[in-house]
Formats: sequence, C-alpha cells, structure tokens
Amino acid sequence: MNRKRLPFIICVGILCITLVVLAVAFLVKPVSKDPNYTTLQIFYKDPVSNTVEAEERTVPNAKDSVIAADALNMFISNPKSQHLQKAMPDDVTIVGTPTLVEGAGAKIFEIEFSREYYNIVPLDEVLLRASLVYTMTALDFVGGVRIRAAGLELTYSNGVEMGVLDRGSIDINPVIEQNAKVSVRFKLFFANEEGTGLMYEWRQIVADPTKSTEYYIVDELLKGPQTPGRYATISQDVKINEINTENGICYVNLSADFMNKNPSNKATEMTQVYSIVNSLIDLSDQRIRTVQFLIDSETATQPKGSVDLSRPFGRGDDIITADDEENP
Repeated sequence: MNRKRLPFIICVGILCITLVVLAVAFLVKPVSKDPNYTTLQIFYKDPVSNTVEAEERTVPNAKDSVIAADALNMFISNPKSQHLQKAMPDDVTIVGTPTLVEGAGAKIFEIEFSREYYNIVPLDEVLLRASLVYTMTALDFVGGVRIRAAGLELTYSNGVEMGVLDRGSIDINPVIEQNAKVSVRFKLFFANEEGTGLMYEWRQIVADPTKSTEYYIVDELLKGPQTPGRYATISQDVKINEINTENGICYVNLSADFMNKNPSNKATEMTQVYSIVNSLIDLSDQRIRTVQFLIDSETATQPKGSVDLSRPFGRGDDIITADDEENP
C-alpha cells in the first residue's frame, strides 16, 4: 500500500463511520409527543393475577374537568387488551356528576357510586379502588380521590372513614391477608307479616374475605331480620354445610333441619326457599343465575312441604311484596 495514501484512507474511513453514526442517531431519534394532546394512563384489573395494569390513551388538550371526565369514561369502558377487564361492574352506576375540588396543592377527584357498590366481592372492590385511584392520580392536577357509595363515605373494617385516597394509601398489587377483615354489603329477603311474601333489607357486615359472600348471605338470613315488619324465614337450627358457585349455579348445602324445621312464624315453604334464592341471585356481580339446594351433600329427594327442592331455582319476582327504597 502506498504510504502517501494512508492518511487519506484513514480520513475517508473516519468520515464514513461518522456518517453511519449520524444516520442511526437520526433514525432512532424518539418522536416527540404531540403538544396538543394529553397522555392518560387508564388502569384495569387482571383477573388472573388479581393486580391492576395500565393502558395508555391520548385525548386532546382541554381544561382539567374535561380531561378528568375523559379518563373516567375510559375507566368504565372495556380495555383493549384481552387479558384485562374493567374494574367497575356493569350494575354499579355513578350517581350525579363527579367533581374536582381544590385540595392542598392539587385537586381532589370526588365520585359517588350507587348502592350496588356494596355488593362487590371484597377482592374486586379493592381492585376497583386501586384502579380508580391510580387512573385519576395519573393526571398531574389530581392529588387524591374521595369515594362515596349510596351517599355514605367508604370505611375501613374498623369503621374509620377512608377519606381522600392517593397512591400512598392504595396497593396496586393488593394482597388480602388471611386474618384481614373487609366490609361487605348485600340485600337480604325476609318474610312479610303474613308469611306469604318477601320484603328486603340491606345488611352491612365486617367479613373474613376467605369466606364467600354467598356464605355470609345465608348466615345472615339465619340470624334473622333487623328491620321492623320483616320476619325470619329459616330456623336457627339449620346449619350451613357448604356453599359454592360454579358456572352460574350456587349450590347451597344445608343440614336436614332445613327440611323439617320452620321458623316460629307464618313463613310458608315457598317464602323460606325464595328468601335464600332471591338474596343470592341479587348479588351485584350477577354471577349467580340459579340456586340448587343440597341436603347433607345430597340432592333433596323429598319436597319441603309443597316445594320440590330437587330442581334449580331462578329468581322469584312474584313473591316480592315490597320494594322498599326507603331502606337504604
């Protein structure tokens, strides 16, 4: 090689390397976000891992209240990812218009849900709170979220109000400890004075989340009503053997006392049966379509009075004699 040409070749090589580096840098240069749009993080639940996960959305820039409304509308809609689900059940509705109020340094997003909120399964309720708080506090102008349901402040199991929730008070990967307690609310149907019809009352209890809501519904029915004008439908001698739900059927396994012992009032066999059936089917997540009774783990071969217990039962609408909205 001609030594006189060596410097020239080296310079050409350096120039080529420089051009390649500049070309790569240009090609991989990140695209700047459109300044006319705001990026939102909408959190949904993963029903397999029982955690929450974000999807990004963009909306046109607008005033804070409009962007907050956009985020909420996406939150209550279905996610794009097939492995995720929206955290808010279909039968839970938003009461009134959510608002932004001035807080200490940042705004507070206030929202109220319908009374069906209290029927949500405990772990799903934790995931709903987590996904909502994370979605709204992803907005740079929101510092916390206040949640009410049926006009009441949400409370912890010890009765203390939750107040304003932020990311510091919410676990994005919630784990319910074995000895933790949660607040559960559901509707119970009891007999009217004549014993021929059903009237409901709301019941809120502190529950062990390792037991199903279905178990607590029947257990509370056994304890009897707390509202005047309503009467027990199940003898307190009846024992719960097991309750589980599969493929929309809730299997209620009771002791033999359910067949031959009645409460000390005029409740008919039909009223006794449908107080259990309607209370279970009215769960807010609508996972129960029918109820099948078992007596000491076996399908009942003998009727309870005139009621054939060998068949599954759907909701009994005709036996409900009052829809007491004044009993919140």
